[in-house]
Amino acid sequence: MRIMPLHINNLQIQQSRLNNNFQTVQISNQPSFGGKPCKQTVLTLLASCLTVGVLATNSFANNNSGRYADSFELSTEVLQSPSNDLKKGSRSKVLLKNAPSPVIVITGKKVNARIVIDISTNRLYKYNELGKAEVVYSVATGKSSTPTKTGIRKVSDIEDYPYATAYGTKRKKNPKDYGPHVIRLDYVNTQTGKIYGNNGQFLHGNKNASTIGMYVSKGCIRMDNEVIKQMAKELQKGDYVLITRTK
Repeated sequence: MRIMPLHINNLQIQQSRLNNNFQTVQISNQPSFGGKPCKQTVLTLLASCLTVGVLATNSFANNNSGRYADSFELSTEVLQSPSNDLKKGSRSKVLLKNAPSPVIVITGKKVNARIVIDISTNRLYKYNELGKAEVVYSVATGKSSTPTKTGIRKVSDIEDYPYATAYGTKRKKNPKDYGPHVIRLDYVNTQTGKIYGNNGQFLHGNKNASTIGMYVSKGCIRMDNEVIKQMAKELQKGDYVLITRTK
């Protein structure tokens, strides 16, 4: 976010650099209201070794009085704005600081899930080996009649389009519905660490990108097709996936 000189009703605030001494921010071009000039205002600020931007808003409290109030705000830190479209993913610290914990317990030991899917927000978080959230994506999950089940899963296989070996399955019959990859997720016995089947709710691509972020599936987790291609390269058989609800 860049702070630029701001014009409001002929009011101009010039950006100032403050370096261990007094600086004066001049407000030029005398504003007017109802044909009556308002008084020119000078704001003197003291700061130390900082470059700050001065933002101004000019509002009138009473149409008949001619009085007005100026509100100023000092900005000393610029944060990356979170993206409104998370289909392709975001590394925004603002979003990742609230990532769910990836810690799970398998055979009595704490380990980190590689993926955490929060179905209360329809967001998928990818973590590194140290358990630090790296990227967050928007996903689609199950509708109310066929909700995505919570719990711990393990990646058992990564299948490629057109799923020729997935005999007797919907993805073999209608491969385009599943995008370029299907990442199979099996239940895991947390006491033994062994997998014991699945409920058919997998992580895969999509045939309609507009559904990403919505509750529309029969329980599977849908992702952007380009993202699932990358995910298929990064995930490995045996990686843990935690499906949770934080709200």
